[in-house]
Parts: sequence; C-alpha cells; structure tokens
Amino acid sequence: MPRATQSIERTGRSTQRQIATPPGRHRRAPHCSLRTSATDVLTLAPASGLSLPSLAGLPESFTYRADSVVLLPVADYLIAQGHGTRREWNAAKNDLIRFIEQSINRLIRSTGFKRKVNYDPTMGAVLTDQERYQQGNLEESVLLLALDSSECGWFRMGPITRQMESTAQGLGAAFYAAVNDALWEVGWTYGYSEAQQMHEYQVEGIEDEEGKTWEEMSPAEREQYEVLNPDKAIPEHLKEVKNGGFTAERRDLLAKHKSGPHAKLVNYALQLGELAAELHYYKGETPEGDPLPSYLIYMEDHDAITQAFDDWARTALEGDITYHWQRTFHADKPEEIAKAFEAFTLAVRILAVASHLTPLVNGAK
Repeated sequence: MPRATQSIERTGRSTQRQIATPPGRHRRAPHCSLRTSATDVLTLAPASGLSLPSLAGLPESFTYRADSVVLLPVADYLIAQGHGTRREWNAAKNDLIRFIEQSINRLIRSTGFKRKVNYDPTMGAVLTDQERYQQGNLEESVLLLALDSSECGWFRMGPITRQMESTAQGLGAAFYAAVNDALWEVGWTYGYSEAQQMHEYQVEGIEDEEGKTWEEMSPAEREQYEVLNPDKAIPEHLKEVKNGGFTAERRDLLAKHKSGPHAKLVNYALQLGELAAELHYYKGETPEGDPLPSYLIYMEDHDAITQAFDDWARTALEGDITYHWQRTFHADKPEEIAKAFEAFTLAVRILAVASHLTPLVNGAK
C-alpha cells in the first residue's frame, strides 16, 4: 500500500507521519517540514529531557525532580489497575516518567491491539505560558493524556457491505454505521462527508468564476469542469447511512445475525457499538488544530472519496497538526485520573477492534 510521508517537528521532537492511501493511488502528498505553533504542551517522552536519575544498586529507590511529584498519583493509578508492574519499573530503569510510559504501553497491549496502524500514547503537561513551556515546569499543571497516530488506516466498504446486504436487507448498512460512528468517537475519520465538503469547495470556486450558481449553469457549462461527486460513490444500500447513524434498530438487526455467515464481522461491529456508546458518555475533548485522519472509509478503489482524499493529502500539513484524541485532567484529583484513563482505554479498545476488522473488510471481493 503506497504511502505519502511527511516529516513534522513538534515541541522539539521529530516524528514521521505516513498517510496511507488505498491500492491504486500513487500520488504523493508534498514532502515538507514544518514546526507547529506554540501548543503549550510538553511531551513527556524519553526525548523530552525529563528522564529521572536512578540510585545505582538500589532498585527499590529513586530520586526525582521536585516538579515531577505531580506524576506520582498517575503512577499509583496505573499500579492499582495492574498496568504498572515490576517489569515496567525495571524496563524504565527507575525512571518515573519512563515507568508511566511503559505502563501505558502495557495497557494498550492488554486490549489486543494489532498494530495495523501505529498509535502512540502521549502524556504531557498543559502549560500556561511560554516561559513555563521553555522551563518544562510541571508544578500545579493540568496533565494531558493523548493518542497520536503516524499513519492513516483504511476501510474499503463497498464489497463487504454488498455481501452483507445479500444476506439480509439493511445488514450492510448497519455494519457500516457501527464502524463509522465508532471511529468518529476516537478521532477524525475521512469519508463521504469530507469528500462532500471538497465537492462544495470546488463548486463555490466555479460559481465565483462563472458569476452564477451551479444550478443555474447548463449541463454543457458544467461539463467543462472536473468536479468530484461523492454521492455517485455511495451505493444505494448505504445512502441512508453515508454520514453514519448507528441506531438501536440497526444494532438489533446486527444482533439477529450474530451466528450467521458474517458472524465475525457482526460481532466486531456490535463490540464497536458498545464501546462507542461508553466512550461518548465521557464527553471527549476536541483537540485544537488539524489532526490527521485516523481512518479513511471509502467504497471502491479510485472512487470520488479516494480522489478527494488525495487532493486533501497534498495540502494536509499546511495547518497546525494536533492529536487524534485527548483528555486533560488534574493530577491531584484521583477521580479525574480514573476517568481520563477509562476513556483512553475505551478509545484504544475501539482501535483494537478496528485493527482486527481491517483484513476482514479489505479482503472482501
């Protein structure tokens, strides 16, 4: 699967972002390098310079900077939940920040996440001014738990939903709605609605040039322009759910086919529906800036949605790149720590189920 790669520099660290394009798409997004504007977020990763010295020969003891005391309740929570163990402590070499990072990675592994798409957890401190940002001072700061991705996964929905529709009317639509809505709970997903926005943008430009509306133009005048038409990409059986809509009725329809010919797909979809409903309860935060999409959902290779995605990819990094999913919390409030990690776990579990679905959906003919 060809990928267009962009290099991004964020808060003093360099990461590689890959935008995965579906089979048959070979256009590359422009290779560019940019520094995001001040986001007031300090990443607590090994490269951040915040690693803590250990006392040689005393594995049960460690020292830490005064401003890292704020992280101790987070470590306590991870230990209590079974994610922080002696193995993580030894791997972190008595470094509190690395211990938290190792524990979060253990949490991710516990969900059964298959890394078809790479997601990186980020723990950081939300800083209130540039001086504190430069100093790396974490005292009295609100902490940030975020999920970042260096790649974009993809689902080719046309073939598999047609097969499901042949089993029962509405089954393919119910499956599509469950997957679409769950992915949107985690982060931005590129699909029909984004392609439709591209269509509207193109039409507005033509209307400005012609001095009249698209509807006022004759068919001959319209034919002079190449305009994406995402509606043509949507098969008839998915038109009602092209923007999602996993209702109770669609959930019940899936439940009736838990042991049918598409049992594995149906059960994964039901899991996604349950997880998305739980995650929605936590009322997640919308990151400021422009995240890269976590998934591309399209119907067929070379359809209008993939064409819109290619056009978008060429200018994808012109804005400030931000996280897919994030949650802020006060480190001195145990209930906020618990809610942040509960929501984080749900988000990762959704991605874990999606990672198992990917080969099943994309392998359909």
